[in-house]
Amino acid sequence: MHGPDTSTALIGGRYRLDSTLGRGGMGTVWRAFDEHLRRPVAIKLLDDSPDDPSVRTRFLREAQAAARLSHRNVVSVHDSGEDNGRPFLVMELLEGDSLSNELARRGPLPIDEVRDVAVQATAGLSAAWALGIVHRDVKPGNLFRTVDGTVKVLDFGIARIADDAATRLTQDGTVLGTVNYLAPEQARGRATDARTDLYSLGCVLYELLCGRPPFTGGIAEVMYAHVNTPPDAPSTLRPDVPEDLAQLVLALLAKSPDQRPDPDAFQAALSAGAGDGTLPLSALPQPPAATVSYATTPPTLTAPAHPPTAVLTAAEPPPRSRRALLIAGPAVVLVGALLLAFVLTRGDNQSTGQPNAVSGPSASQQAPINPVNTPPTTTPDAPEPAPPTVADIGTFAWISQLEAALSSQEQQGGISAKAAQEIRKKLNEARKKLGKNERSDAVEEFHEIAEDIAESRQEGKLRPGPLIDFIARSGLGG
Repeated sequence: MHGPDTSTALIGGRYRLDSTLGRGGMGTVWRAFDEHLRRPVAIKLLDDSPDDPSVRTRFLREAQAAARLSHRNVVSVHDSGEDNGRPFLVMELLEGDSLSNELARRGPLPIDEVRDVAVQATAGLSAAWALGIVHRDVKPGNLFRTVDGTVKVLDFGIARIADDAATRLTQDGTVLGTVNYLAPEQARGRATDARTDLYSLGCVLYELLCGRPPFTGGIAEVMYAHVNTPPDAPSTLRPDVPEDLAQLVLALLAKSPDQRPDPDAFQAALSAGAGDGTLPLSALPQPPAATVSYATTPPTLTAPAHPPTAVLTAAEPPPRSRRALLIAGPAVVLVGALLLAFVLTRGDNQSTGQPNAVSGPSASQQAPINPVNTPPTTTPDAPEPAPPTVADIGTFAWISQLEAALSSQEQQGGISAKAAQEIRKKLNEARKKLGKNERSDAVEEFHEIAEDIAESRQEGKLRPGPLIDFIARSGLGG
């Protein structure tokens, strides 16, 4: 089958093709004209004779999913059908550009634009979630900004519709999506829900802020990182990223879906942060009581349709008091370290559990984590470290944020170079030991860090600034 004749043919008896606009998932997008309603439209035509029969099914799935949505932040679908055996989808014609093209042209976006994109994209995705639709391929290429600044969610080609599980296209162990933006549960071939899209959105926001995804590399390397490796805080790559926005992005990138924010709370935090730069910590979820097991080897991929890249991040620490306790002196810092040590060692007594599969339409409808008894994964001859606990995951994020505060303190000249170097060295050691499940050794590193900070204050090597502010906001010691 050859391409359509653009000179005389009318697709579906009413749509005259003009020129190609680009390619979306599984098809070519054309600029066209609706001869009946006398208006320009965009038409996506399925590619000729796809080798994989599921491609046709996914194309029709996109029409089904998109047609159910009516929201200013989701591309509107006007019509669908078949022409000479080729399915087509008629959509509103958008004037503007995709965020992937904007990134290529402009690089990282201004902070206020990133906030605006986050609010609008979340609104559009929330409309889908309310209907039980999970996008599963949120990425810069599927977010389009029109000339008037409206952000539109595009391409529901691999969306999962909650009430159509009988024809589910993705079985356990099969991965669909774009590697750079896969949530850990996608990388492992697990069930997806609205929180999966939130993770992918976190990857997008990270890239909009920093000019690259949190993780890059080969497919296996990136997927492994999604599941196992905490990302650097955005502010370590771009110092002008406000702390509230950096924390929100890290919260979206939590490995465990249960630690990602509720969409409504996320939007509220974005709006509040845009006003005074202060993040309402209540927007971030409390960590569950059980531990979560993560894969130690990357899963097998089925040929991704887009170039690989990746993202992953650890969850935020639980909300705490915002009193400026560090000002009280070195003892407070040490008490804070003891509290952090308690959080670390507490994980040793927790039971191991697996997150339940959640297929509901809303991220706020989350299933609890049920502890289960699992057989030992180690042998006497070759013991392997246990997977990081949820408490450890929160601590990974805390370390990244502390490093960002330390960098800001250095830029302001509020800490000696030697003191900063020692703190950073011990943070790196603590991160490595947590990754190996050597909690007691990590606790020792935190004790030493606390002592270093206290001594630096006493000796006048550490002045008030971002580092002290961060620890005070963390509520350590109170």
